[in-house]
Amino acid sequence: MKKILIASGCSFTEKNFISTFHPEMDCTWDKWPELLAQKLNMDCINLGSRGAGNEYIYNSIVQRLLKIKKNRVGLVMAGWSSAKRFDFRVTKNSMGKHVHGCVTGPYLNIDDFPNRDYSMSKLYPSVIKSYPSVDKLDHYEYITNRSIGLFFDLQMLCENFEIPLKQFQMIDLFVDMELGANIASGNEGDNDNEKAKMMLRSPYLEHINEESFIGWPISFRLGGYNLWGHILNQEFENVKSKHPRRPSRLKLSDDLIALFYSEVKQNLQISSDDGHPNAITQQQMTDFLYEKIKD
Repeated sequence: MKKILIASGCSFTEKNFISTFHPEMDCTWDKWPELLAQKLNMDCINLGSRGAGNEYIYNSIVQRLLKIKKNRVGLVMAGWSSAKRFDFRVTKNSMGKHVHGCVTGPYLNIDDFPNRDYSMSKLYPSVIKSYPSVDKLDHYEYITNRSIGLFFDLQMLCENFEIPLKQFQMIDLFVDMELGANIASGNEGDNDNEKAKMMLRSPYLEHINEESFIGWPISFRLGGYNLWGHILNQEFENVKSKHPRRPSRLKLSDDLIALFYSEVKQNLQISSDDGHPNAITQQQMTDFLYEKIKD
């Protein structure tokens, strides 16, 4: 009997993903959990769900582990989402039982938001206006540590039950965070520095097992990465090296950078409008994860 790979994540992981921009398109190609399970000769349980935040990812894995004999589990994998997403369950609708979202006063209809994303990140501006005294930087640090705490909890649970674990940051943990220094200067480098500082201040920083967390500590300033950002950067360098207009030693102009990124999106994404990974990129992510697991 084959061992089981249990994986969870957001829309980048969801088995039966439906494109908001191209609902007529068949996007049911195998995602990284199915492809990786084939490489590892395991059965696959894919719990990925569009718009999922890290609470959903954690809870979906834990609740499934409670239903399975531990000796059947060959590997648990979590492809973590962004820190600003909040998860809870709402009434079943056309998208199925597990839907993520937030309704705040004045009451908002959850169906007004894209099917692929029912997370609080879409509603955050209306929520934060209700709490004018909230310091954004302090709040961002709190929700960042809330997510990293879930990474640590999953690590400890799997260690306690001797369950193999590999976790990684699928997309940027800090998506849509307007960090203080970046607001003042407009410099993306300052924004990245603030992310790194939050990571350095995290009480969990030294307690995450780097052998089981691919890309830790997830900030490139600290030598880590998120998987999607890593794939994008690799493809950018690949496009840049092959482009006939590539300058040898000159600094890239904004126009040339935009041209390169346009080609990167064409190569990796479903379309220029839909930024989710296409079938070829799902295979690319799988190959990368497989090599990390073998190591």
